[in-house]
Amino acid sequence: MPMSDVGGYIYVGHCLPVGGCEGPKVRRAVLEQYESERDREEQEMMGRQADEAMPSSEFANADLLARIRESALLAALNTDDAGDDVDMEEDVDAEEDVDMEGGVDQGLGGRREGGRWVDDGGVHPSGGPATYNAGGAPTGTPALPVSAAAAGFNPPQSYGPRIDRQDCFGNQIIRLVHTNGVQYITLLSCSCSGTNNWATDLAHAMLIPTSFHSPRTFFTATVLDDYRLTNLECKASAYQYWQKICRVTSSTAPGEVDNLYRELRRLSRSWRWLKKVKWAGFPHTGKDFMEPGPGELAIFCPTCPQPGVNLPSNWEDDAESWKYSRSLIADGNFKGDHVRHKNPGRDVWHAEGGGMVAKREESEAYFRKAKNIPTGVPCENTFRAIERAMAVSKACDVNGIIAVACARHGCFAPNSLTDLPFGEGQIYADFAITRAMRTTQMDRIRALLLIYDIVCQYCVHFFERLTIAGVVLPDALVVDWAIGLLHVHGHKEDCYFRFATTFIPGAAHLPGEIIESLWSTLNEVAQMARTATLAHRAEILDEHMADSNWKKMQGMVTSLCKKYKLAQEMYGASLAYFGDCSKGSTPQEIQKWESDIKEAETRRRQDRKAMDVLKAQLPTPTEPPLGQFQTLGLLGCEGWLSLALDVEEAQVALQDRVRQLEARPTEEESRKVQQSRERLRLQLNALASAQADAHYAPNLLPPSLPGLGQIPGAFDEEEEQQASFPPAADWGRPSAADWGRPSAADLGQPPAISALCQPEDVPLALPSSAAGAPCTFGDVEIRLRIGQVERLLQSIRELIAESSFMYSHVVRVAPRKQVKTRARASVAALRVSIATKARSYNIARGALLRLGAGGRLAEKYKVLQRADLAASTAIRDPNIPGSSRLQLSWLWRTNGENVDDPAAVQEFKRVHYLRARAQNDRWCEEHKLVSFEMDWTVRYFYKQADIWSERGKAASADGESRDALNAYAKRKAAMWREFAAVAQYKFQIVNKLPAPNAL
Repeated sequence: MPMSDVGGYIYVGHCLPVGGCEGPKVRRAVLEQYESERDREEQEMMGRQADEAMPSSEFANADLLARIRESALLAALNTDDAGDDVDMEEDVDAEEDVDMEGGVDQGLGGRREGGRWVDDGGVHPSGGPATYNAGGAPTGTPALPVSAAAAGFNPPQSYGPRIDRQDCFGNQIIRLVHTNGVQYITLLSCSCSGTNNWATDLAHAMLIPTSFHSPRTFFTATVLDDYRLTNLECKASAYQYWQKICRVTSSTAPGEVDNLYRELRRLSRSWRWLKKVKWAGFPHTGKDFMEPGPGELAIFCPTCPQPGVNLPSNWEDDAESWKYSRSLIADGNFKGDHVRHKNPGRDVWHAEGGGMVAKREESEAYFRKAKNIPTGVPCENTFRAIERAMAVSKACDVNGIIAVACARHGCFAPNSLTDLPFGEGQIYADFAITRAMRTTQMDRIRALLLIYDIVCQYCVHFFERLTIAGVVLPDALVVDWAIGLLHVHGHKEDCYFRFATTFIPGAAHLPGEIIESLWSTLNEVAQMARTATLAHRAEILDEHMADSNWKKMQGMVTSLCKKYKLAQEMYGASLAYFGDCSKGSTPQEIQKWESDIKEAETRRRQDRKAMDVLKAQLPTPTEPPLGQFQTLGLLGCEGWLSLALDVEEAQVALQDRVRQLEARPTEEESRKVQQSRERLRLQLNALASAQADAHYAPNLLPPSLPGLGQIPGAFDEEEEQQASFPPAADWGRPSAADWGRPSAADLGQPPAISALCQPEDVPLALPSSAAGAPCTFGDVEIRLRIGQVERLLQSIRELIAESSFMYSHVVRVAPRKQVKTRARASVAALRVSIATKARSYNIARGALLRLGAGGRLAEKYKVLQRADLAASTAIRDPNIPGSSRLQLSWLWRTNGENVDDPAAVQEFKRVHYLRARAQNDRWCEEHKLVSFEMDWTVRYFYKQADIWSERGKAASADGESRDALNAYAKRKAAMWREFAAVAQYKFQIVNKLPAPNAL
């Protein structure tokens, strides 16, 4: 039922005072009196008995109408200032000349017949002109019973009702679109002050007409704002939103609601444009709404350094100039394509070039002059995404988009969004980057870090392409190049050291991939806008990118607080790790490494190959270290214990060798094992004689004591398979039962060679494994065990370094499968040796603990874990993801006295030292930079507040319009000051400073 039938109306007063206009007030008084009387009579009729005859509502309403008209006319004639000379009868019966809006208001015009308006322009659902029967329903539909019509019942609006063009007082009935659906309601307004002012009155009443020439359909500002927010947050299209309005209007027959989808799209575009020019202060400055400057309708990052906006006046005097460099990231997106339209010439653009999209004339002129220059030294890796994107679709006139954003905070640069008609060409990226530099206040910025996922190719002829296109960069600007830490791992290894942000001085902690998160949100909108016109598509993308910047700005304070806390934590951790890496090297080595890396960082912009100093270089092979103690010449207790430690290591090696064999070893394998056992038996006999000469009578401890050499896994799954080593859970001391024979301990025999006991399983009588051993023997074993532990750790370091270089310089670059297979077999043998020595180390450490040598030694010599024995990824595969967060094991941070590292270990330490140095430098820069960004953000908010205060004072309008503009400017200035106060409050809390009293 139309809202006009139940007394609903909209009153549109004059926005500006108009003398002598009382027409709308009289009509409003008439409607109020009529509806009050009508409501009273309806209540009386409902209270009567059901068996009484009910008079026709038409006659009752007509009598009431006559009485109200008479009183209203008398009141109007007695009014001294009745400037409109209102004659209600003439107003009701007058036939208005209606100019239909191309079908927009179809069904609202008509003529007067029998005391009511009928619709001449209406269309019956069958397709012909609409006629009405006695019951008020269109012919062709079931007529209502006479009793129902007499009772005033009208058919539902959704089933094709008759909608009068005017009510019984001559007031206009309009079609209104609101969040609660499509409504038909009376409009009380006056155009006595002129058509232009009438449109202003409508806007002041928050009513947006679909046309300014005899409008009959209106959208409320509320519904347009609701659609805008729904589109921004829920990514709902105009069609989806209109379907929602139809369902709200009529839940039973939404398809019968008048189709205003086209009007919603057109008005939403105009509404979006009006809000942008208002937010940009155009009404205050008097600028031309249709000719904004480049990016003038958009906002940029509040935290990036911008001279004249958020930097102090003396910023150029700061010695640490790296803090004021700008970081931009460019990237292409091939989901932002556009389907070709049949009539592109009919497209209408709103404020072209004022937002995120540049003017078409400027971009086309640039592309006509610019030229792509192929690179002669492409990256070894193939970028398949670019190759697929280069396949041009015949159905699309645009195959993708490219945009630029600030790399640290993820705010899109105004005017940087560029269409890609033929794939991700270099000239399109050049245009986007130069436009971003133009619109983000970079005139006085001295350094630019440009991040692009294919920058290793893109940067080769960058300045040549700009020269051809006629673009001149500032002379003092220094451009540096980088690849994000996600994409750099898809490049060859050299690109990692030359372009990863981890190794660029002044880059701080910058992953360089923030634009990927922006694409993930924009992709939903880009797919929705691919069938819109080019102008509408540009406005949709511009709106969502600007809204992304606005939300980034709203969350900037919280984001900076989190970054500052993380930088504090990580700077402390990286500094401690860097100090640990320095402990295992001599001052002379560190001095040379520092000299090399500083020289490389100085030359990196001129020669990228200088950063190859970070790569691991294959060392010159050296003689292998001695495998065991030299026991010749040692006598007495010390000679016996030295020989015992050698025998113990030989037992561990033989146990691991036996475990390596399958259940059914070959004859050759069995023969070699037997030979090893024979040699070990001879050593055991010699050990028994030496023990007797030392006059040592042990009382052995139970073999289940802790610390007998069990070690957790040392390989990852792939390495275990390559080395054919048992699972980590079985890395205890193997028993002779594995070969089908019990050990001497199982038989309860004393520590002697038994016929049923294998020599590798014979327990050794040492002070650390016996109860009540004399202190002299224990002290000697402690001294020898410390030497054994140092020697084993050094051997493990050398083997890990050798296996790492074997992976990086042999396995990964093997030209043939046979070479790779042999290299993997060598790596597997090295990994077995590492595991054997690691178990011997854990046995020796356990012996030290049982001898009471804990405390400081226990802290220095820790238990070896699986991760401690893995090959270093910094050497094995330096470009794998996560390599920037590499942590070195504790065993590389300890070094024995007077130990000369072989070349492999020295190179191993050098590479890790340089990685730790770069990691520490980036977090140190991040900690400093975030604190400055906090200050710049507050300055930006205060700058915006000052701008709006000046706009309010300099408003060009007069009278009440000037007051309105000044009030809006004050409200905007107060909003920016509130942003600044909240930011200052939170930043002071994070920095542990006294909070201001203002909050």
